[in-house]
Amino acid sequence: MQKTILAFIILLLFYAGCNGKKNRATRKPEDVKVKVKVISTETFSYQIKTSGTLQAMVDVKIAPQTSGVVTSVPVNLGDFVKKGQTLFRIDTRVASASIRLAQSQAENAMIQYQAALRNSRRQEILYRRGELSAAQWDLVQTQVDAAYSQLKATQSQINAARAQASLGTVTAPDDGYVTERNVNKGDMISPAYQAMVITDPRQMKITAGISEQDIMKISEGAEVIITSPLLKEKQYKGRVFAISMRRSDKSLNFPVEIRLDNSNLELKSGMTVYITIKGKQIENAIVLPPSYIVDRLNKWYVFIIENKTAKLREVILGERSEDKIIIESGLKTGEKIATSNIARLKDNLEIIETVE
Repeated sequence: MQKTILAFIILLLFYAGCNGKKNRATRKPEDVKVKVKVISTETFSYQIKTSGTLQAMVDVKIAPQTSGVVTSVPVNLGDFVKKGQTLFRIDTRVASASIRLAQSQAENAMIQYQAALRNSRRQEILYRRGELSAAQWDLVQTQVDAAYSQLKATQSQINAARAQASLGTVTAPDDGYVTERNVNKGDMISPAYQAMVITDPRQMKITAGISEQDIMKISEGAEVIITSPLLKEKQYKGRVFAISMRRSDKSLNFPVEIRLDNSNLELKSGMTVYITIKGKQIENAIVLPPSYIVDRLNKWYVFIIENKTAKLREVILGERSEDKIIIESGLKTGEKIATSNIARLKDNLEIIETVE
């Protein structure tokens, strides 16, 4: 009985093996559907992507140039101020007293100088008559020169006192908004104290670091697309304004300044933004996305499609951006390549061709 069962099992396995061989012999090639793209040329544009921090073009820290007690602060946080508008005033009574003292000294110096001139004219007559020695005449001239020097010194003191008094009124150096106000009436402040910050965010700038591999691909005036993670639906356009001729010792990148208009005040100084710089262009290039290209043993291939058959072909890669690569050689316009199901393809595999 056991021998009969064993023989039956062996018979079943024999028939299963035969049927498997028959199916494999008669099975059609694997039905791999592949989207196909016809090769054409296009303009290749480098895109250098990085990030940076927005800064207002005008962002000025305001500190007084003299010490004293604040007597008035006519602007508030958030106010828009015009260039030359008064921001705050400092008590200048000490400077005013210095002006009066210097003026009094100047009046006395003028009296002394005029007296010296009158004496000089009288002594000159005596000198010409021979009644005054050369040494005595030199002494008279020295007295005139001394009186004149004293007069000039007092005039300088007046100018210095007036300048000091003018420092009591602190004005806006440019148009902008009061973004910091750290001073109030009655405060005692000195030149080291940051009293206010004036910011004009209508024109913004970004300083980005660009690698040495990419710095030669951009130029001043290049278009820049700016996006913010906080304003995901918005895109802002700017331009490369300046490119440093020297690499930063800290970041090992080249600083590039980008400027953009922010008249609607949507962007805020200090925000982090993403930057796409449009670099130089190459005309009539064959360009493919990296997903169409196969890496095998450090060589690069694509699958061309001929007579509904995928054929592996080596290509030479050229310049690349983040999402496109130039094909230097190995392809020509009019040829068709596979753009989907590439992982399932192999050389000389028959495929079902679909249009991309």
